[in-house]
Amino acid sequence: MNVNKKIFLFLGAPGSGKTTYSQTLNGFLLSLGKKSVYVNLDCSNNFLSNCNSIDFREIMFGEEILSELHIGPNCSVFFSIEYLIENIEWLESKMEILNTKNQIEYFLFDVPGQMELFTHNKALKKMVKKFKQNQFSFSTLILSDSFFWYDKTNYHILALSNLMMIFNTETAFFHILTKTDLVKNFTQNEKKKREENSKKIQNFNQNIFSWGNKLKFSIEDFIYDFGFTYPLSIDLFENSHLLNLIKKLEKLDYKI
Repeated sequence: MNVNKKIFLFLGAPGSGKTTYSQTLNGFLLSLGKKSVYVNLDCSNNFLSNCNSIDFREIMFGEEILSELHIGPNCSVFFSIEYLIENIEWLESKMEILNTKNQIEYFLFDVPGQMELFTHNKALKKMVKKFKQNQFSFSTLILSDSFFWYDKTNYHILALSNLMMIFNTETAFFHILTKTDLVKNFTQNEKKKREENSKKIQNFNQNIFSWGNKLKFSIEDFIYDFGFTYPLSIDLFENSHLLNLIKKLEKLDYKI
């Protein structure tokens, strides 16, 4: 495979919009005349595009794993990803065939969202390392559901989980807040939230539970240091938003 091929890695919790965003971005890149391929690595993903895609389900179905091995959905994901890594030549061959025919510029990897894949399973990390060795550059999109954004506890948990994904894949990332069309007055609420946080930081020592506030703000400082403070909201129906996103991903262009 030639150098300077780019992989856009889509990470996030289940239901955060990885498949929707990766397929939409793939279609947009194709509309611009770019050579792009959507790559599904989730054996249970039934919402696939027929346009320029590689589908892991060609060799493994999640439903078959459940019925034949008598295991649960999470275990089936572990099994499928480990199987993929053991047979990574299949994926490399698929990518090589498409690249030989069309000189592909972008591969968009849509992966499962189970957090356990990033806490005590190293399969995806091995996959990333393998492709980096093959001279691919990685740009990662971390997707967060806006539903969690305005609940402080849920936001902390989500942000720390997303950071765990980044630490365990060792890739540069860009943070996207999804489904903001479901949140009324997003821009106004975001500005108000920044002002409220500033006031709280100034006055938290006056509270009887200052130790709790110290812990909370310590966590927030850690999260903010890694760029999870104010994610970019992307409207998938706005071409200007998608163009801006592609430019930001191109700037990451992270290699090892």
